[in-house]
Amino acid sequence: MGLKINGSTSGSIEIDVPAVAGTDTSITIPAKNGGTFIVEESTGNIDLGPLDINGSASDDSVNIDGSGRLLVGTTAARTNINNSSWGGNVAVNIEGNALYGNAVNIVSNYNGNAYTMLNLCKSNGSAIGSNTVVSNGDTLGMITFQGNDGTEFVQGATIQAIVDGTPGANDMPGRLVFSTTPDGASSPTARTIIDLSGTLRPAADNTYQTGSLGTRWTAVWAVNGTIQTSDERLKTEITDSVLASDFIKSLRPVS
Repeated sequence: MGLKINGSTSGSIEIDVPAVAGTDTSITIPAKNGGTFIVEESTGNIDLGPLDINGSASDDSVNIDGSGRLLVGTTAARTNINNSSWGGNVAVNIEGNALYGNAVNIVSNYNGNAYTMLNLCKSNGSAIGSNTVVSNGDTLGMITFQGNDGTEFVQGATIQAIVDGTPGANDMPGRLVFSTTPDGASSPTARTIIDLSGTLRPAADNTYQTGSLGTRWTAVWAVNGTIQTSDERLKTEITDSVLASDFIKSLRPVS
């Protein structure tokens, strides 16, 4: 193994290792929590952990802890998220105490039809890298909005994407569910659904159904009773109305 420092105006450091195929070389970096920098010759991967990368603004700018969690602006993962039910299992933690200190920027620089994306993906496999079909009713992803109650973070609202039918090859029917938490409660209740047809519907009393006729509603619950819906697809005898134009003219629209 050798150490080289190259360049007169700008330099670099090279660490040469024996060129043995399949050999992983471990380089220990002196860090306050003890860390390693591993170069895997067989795969070309670089593994870090545990490791601190300290910036000028803080001694805890970027950290990778012993569980492989990425910590930005902190050295400890939060354990009180989602009514403390998630423990410290969240893989990426970003924490700060300044305006915009917790914002995440994703910028695309491309002269064409390119844009930034946030992909929330799900496979029903049990192994990393699996490709197993999901099922009707599976939650594909969820965005949660949480506030601290003085002890832990509690959900105030969520947006969920759910499989809304039987998936197939290049076929993934889905719906969006918008939920809010009522006063005195600790978890959100579904309020509004955008179904697979793009129709905006209330989410009251589990009236959402799927069937041979497609997605429909059996009932929409009002404040003081039930409004039974009428689906044209369920009708077998539809005829023209006998009401004449005089009846239409007699109607009095108001606002």
